[in-house]
Amino acid sequence: MERGAAVLETGAGAIEFGIREGTAAFLDMRTRAGSVSQPLTEVRDAGDAKETLKVRARAGMGDIAVRRA
Repeated sequence: MERGAAVLETGAGAIEFGIREGTAAFLDMRTRAGSVSQPLTEVRDAGDAKETLKVRARAGMGDIAVRRA
């Protein structure tokens, strides 16, 4: 993903998505039974980002994983 907004939801199963390098992302991720992993560096400001992205991810039972694309 590189710009705009996305809502990702599953009742049971994993969610995995990638964010393009140089994209600033606001991530709102929750799972009831599972783990959330995101190896991205946290910053307070979008800085020199070329694109911005807002992602809302919800899993009932399953992991949520973010990676660089």
